[in-house]
Amino acid sequence: MVIHTLPLPSLLPPFNPRRRLEAKASATVGDPGSGRNKANLSARRQERVFIPNYCDGNGRAFPISDFFRHPTGMEALLNTRALQRFELLDANTFRCTLYKIQFLKFEVSPVIDLQVTPTDKDCTVEMLSCRVYTKPFSLLPLSAVEKPGNLVMQGLLDRLVPLLAEKLHSDYCAWVEQQMNSQL
Repeated sequence: MVIHTLPLPSLLPPFNPRRRLEAKASATVGDPGSGRNKANLSARRQERVFIPNYCDGNGRAFPISDFFRHPTGMEALLNTRALQRFELLDANTFRCTLYKIQFLKFEVSPVIDLQVTPTDKDCTVEMLSCRVYTKPFSLLPLSAVEKPGNLVMQGLLDRLVPLLAEKLHSDYCAWVEQQMNSQL
């Protein structure tokens, strides 16, 4: 996911639907240590979101780079409210465990590793891996898991990337308003 900013006046404009975010996803399905083949799934979604740099009436800027350095910004990028838990693996890499979901008649809990690289002008979020371990899928032939799995992952990315961008924008706007109100 790549997010670029544009300078705009101090008004907080609505979300701009022009976007180009890049999200790459890959997943491994199988049982750890089972010795069986693992299905490798992949999907890709690319969009760009233009987020303005906000300024207050005194010309004080609130660049998105400040938001990304703030804990609120990192929580918004990771969407921590949608996670069961997350942990910092290194300075820019997080392991996120999603809540258990029902898939067919099975319960799975995906574990995702994300690398977050903020700069002064943009931020890239890349899914390094997604692991879904569940025995029934490991018993199926790889082709029976990979083809439908790729379609499911692509559908998820197509739906989730725009929602994440919109949520990130609204969290950034709320943070800017909080910063402006704390200055009064």
